Amino acid sequence: MLIWYAFIYCLVPLFYFENRENYYQVVYQRILSKDSNFIFESIIVLLGFIGFLVGYSTLKKNKYRIDVKLISDKKVFTFALYLAFISILTYTFFISQYGGIDYVLSNVSTIRSGSDDNKSYLGAFSAMFSSLGIVSFLLLLYLRLTGYFKKKNIIYHLAFLLVALFVFFRMSFGGGRAALISIFIYILLEFYFLEKKINKLYLFGVVTLALFIVFFGKVYIFSLFSDYEVDFEEVRQRQGATGYMKLFVYEFNHQFLSLSNYVENNVDWRYLKDYAIWSLKPMRFFTDDKFYDSISYFNTYHINGEWESNIPPGSVAMAYINGGVFGVLMQSFIVGRIVKWLDLMFSSRDFKDNGILLVLYLLLFNTLWYALQNGDLALIVQGNIAYIALVLLLILNGNIRFKRFTESVFS
Repeated sequence: MLIWYAFIYCLVPLFYFENRENYYQVVYQRILSKDSNFIFESIIVLLGFIGFLVGYSTLKKNKYRIDVKLISDKKVFTFALYLAFISILTYTFFISQYGGIDYVLSNVSTIRSGSDDNKSYLGAFSAMFSSLGIVSFLLLLYLRLTGYFKKKNIIYHLAFLLVALFVFFRMSFGGGRAALISIFIYILLEFYFLEKKINKLYLFGVVTLALFIVFFGKVYIFSLFSDYEVDFEEVRQRQGATGYMKLFVYEFNHQFLSLSNYVENNVDWRYLKDYAIWSLKPMRFFTDDKFYDSISYFNTYHINGEWESNIPPGSVAMAYINGGVFGVLMQSFIVGRIVKWLDLMFSSRDFKDNGILLVLYLLLFNTLWYALQNGDLALIVQGNIAYIALVLLLILNGNIRFKRFTESVFS
């Protein structure tokens, strides 16, 4: 999380200092000053970083350790297949609610942003649970890496392959590049925790693929099934003319520049609203009142003038517009404490014998770095509804327990 914080809030902004006219998109050139020195924004980012470190370092002990009931590999395999079935079923229902696979793949962007003319709330809700396929895939990968498949017949290997293909299909054509990249990060982390090493060739492949998705994801990968043909060579030439470094910066600039927009312009304060309003988002089913919309709508409107949920502000800008500098300090301090509390809840030495514990840790990791770069609690909770429901079910069933533990993991 600290590395990602430094990347999006420290490294990317350095390009603006070097040549802001070259690295500002048109929309930001219109709303931000060309002679700003970003001093105040930099101080806010630094305070957020310090607040996180102070919060993390001042929590020394945790009275509880998470304990996941050990179950046999055979039961883990069966559980993974159940999750895959639910995922495929809910994704199929989602497609049916939007008029078929051709329509969904041709209108990925509008469906994802919630502005599609054929909007189906029931279909969108069911699509959330199709993400359980990721849990299924990670559990099956755990079994594969720990040797469970070695003496099994072809059916087991075929099941793993089919689930993997479904997950990559769903993530590839779900309209979000970060989600697709996260799959490869999951795989990387599973190798690391189970084998205590990372294959350098695989790491190189992941980085190369991630860059490809960043540069060509919107215009190529997610347009493969649209109504018009995509000329890859034309896309490559257009991207090359713009400049790959510029395109790379564009993908990660909204967090810092959203903060700068709040600092430079007369934007109304949110007065801690976004720490609570996310829980009332279901009210939008019954009313058109924009009061219940989350901060991404607010942020997008103050950047491009459209009331849509396209530009999340990032965690620092969200804290600042809700509580000023004090809000940044308090939020980062609390987040630091939460992250340390979670670190103390887990012991990586248990991952090799407990696939469910490992997958739970991976899901928490993904949620936390996504929350850091997104900063919209409504979107964070919405994107993790299926995982939250699954964890609650496992807790109620007694599979996940919290055992009292008096020693610090790092003592």
